[in-house]
Amino acid sequence: LPVLLLALLTIGGNPPLRSAEPLPPDSTGTAPSSGPVVIDTILYDASKIGTDALLIFSAPARFDGSDWGLTAGAMLGTGLLQVAADEPVREEFVELRTDDRNDAAHYINSLGSNLAPVVLSGTIYLSGLIFDAPSVRVAGRHVFQAALYAGLTTAALKALFGRHRPELNNGAFTYEGPTFDDPFNSLPSGHATLAFAMASSLAADIDEPWATVGLYGAATAVGVVRGYHDRHWSSDVFLGAAIGTAFGYGVAHLDDPEDGAGGSSLYFMPMPNGVMVGYVF
Repeated sequence: LPVLLLALLTIGGNPPLRSAEPLPPDSTGTAPSSGPVVIDTILYDASKIGTDALLIFSAPARFDGSDWGLTAGAMLGTGLLQVAADEPVREEFVELRTDDRNDAAHYINSLGSNLAPVVLSGTIYLSGLIFDAPSVRVAGRHVFQAALYAGLTTAALKALFGRHRPELNNGAFTYEGPTFDDPFNSLPSGHATLAFAMASSLAADIDEPWATVGLYGAATAVGVVRGYHDRHWSSDVFLGAAIGTAFGYGVAHLDDPEDGAGGSSLYFMPMPNGVMVGYVF
């Protein structure tokens, strides 16, 4: 899958990605690319993971009415699915299980594993470095960032809610309370979170209909498989998908210009005698 996506990203020699955000100027006043000063580029990207995290996790303080509306919609949708769909959907999945479907589900399930974003982001990022393609490199970094931020959020919510997994046969309304025990970490779905974080990040960076349909289709398949495996309720998958999409889209658009002005970002640049802190605007 990473190789296929990389081929699609680089087809024709011009990656169909939106432009990468500008790097901070070096001592000559020019922006370093991924070619001449590779170590500077890597250090810059590493610093962006930290500084972008501050912006992403503080975003609720800057939410407007539409942002809070989407947040409320995700919460309401999760609750409605729990009441109306969790038990019936689980019963349907139980009836659908066969050996052949189990084999196919196993491979689809791997697309939402913890290893998937590491492999995918690493493949894309290193390719961008090697071929001096900044937009490809940044797309790889975005995949990693989205999966990291969304994954940490989902892990915290899992431990907080302590919801029983469907395979325990304790019903859709049984919660243990704060716990790190896996049988009680059903809500939200971690696999769905990672799958949708990767899909939404890449879809936003590629910005092509065919990519959006394919990426979200693959992420949806991961969510369906989690229900098929009796590891998650439909509401778990829905909330995980909402979290992953929010972080993926947010990361990819974090440096977009607003109101006609250029995008801004805080950065840290290692220097021979210390660290330079700057703000690009």
